[in-house]
Amino acid sequence: MLLEIDILRELDHPNVIKLYCVYESQKYIHLLMPYLEGGELFDRIRRKGLYNEKDASVVMHKFVDALAYMHSKSVVHRDLKPENLILASKEDCTDLRIADFGLATYMDAAWSPLFQRCGSPGYVAPELLADKGYDTGADMFSTGVIMYVMLTGRSVFKTAGNDVHMLIRMNEKCDIEFPHKLWESITPEAKDLCEKMLEKEPKNRITAQAAIDHPWFKMDFDNHGQALTTKVL
Repeated sequence: MLLEIDILRELDHPNVIKLYCVYESQKYIHLLMPYLEGGELFDRIRRKGLYNEKDASVVMHKFVDALAYMHSKSVVHRDLKPENLILASKEDCTDLRIADFGLATYMDAAWSPLFQRCGSPGYVAPELLADKGYDTGADMFSTGVIMYVMLTGRSVFKTAGNDVHMLIRMNEKCDIEFPHKLWESITPEAKDLCEKMLEKEPKNRITAQAAIDHPWFKMDFDNHGQALTTKVL
């Protein structure tokens, strides 16, 4: 918890949960943070089914911008998933905060790889499960999984009967499909960014800083969330 407190004190970004103060009682350490009444992104996706591209692009741009800021501070979250993204209000489905830094850590000055296994099956980067060492790129893989879920309403890695062991094996193998029936109405730009985030090889995976300038975030959408223009990348 002390590391979590240090990290939260270091971070100051509109889309990262704010730590106001810390105080101790005889038995507990209390963290004072803002009340975010919008609830988890997970619950919002479950109610909406999926996000249209207009709303998804707004959410993802804020999310990626916050990650770029965190990574510039050498902070790796290590447990990004819809349950740890909190919406500020019930009315706005795009105003989110990255929360729950209990597994977050710093990269050292030399950016030596991290090796601790942590995170949630189905969202973690394959290199983490293969014990090959990882860095901030692991957060980008998790971000890609979240984007996939937001746009399709489906999990990247799906197993019968919620078999956790099978889920972990599929997550590590990382054979990701983009079924036509799920992606036919989604723009090539959105799919391209998602694929770049879900790249199995860490050295080829897009960084948060690079993702900020992706063409998807520069597109115009109508009032129904549909792209006004698109092109094959």
